[in-house]
Amino acid sequence: APAWDYFRNARPSYRKQVTWWVISAKREETRLRRLRILIESSAKGEVIPPMRWAEKKK
Repeated sequence: APAWDYFRNARPSYRKQVTWWVISAKREETRLRRLRILIESSAKGEVIPPMRWAEKKK
């Protein structure tokens, strides 16, 4: 699975941060939504939106 390959090869610090981001949610619905975001982003080879750098305005 591309998502698992991306996640497995990501920096250890990134894996730790996003794992905490998912499991730290208080509500089950939020955990599931965050997990879905993580899987979709990983499948695209991207970091999750909360960890993306803001684009510089020209």
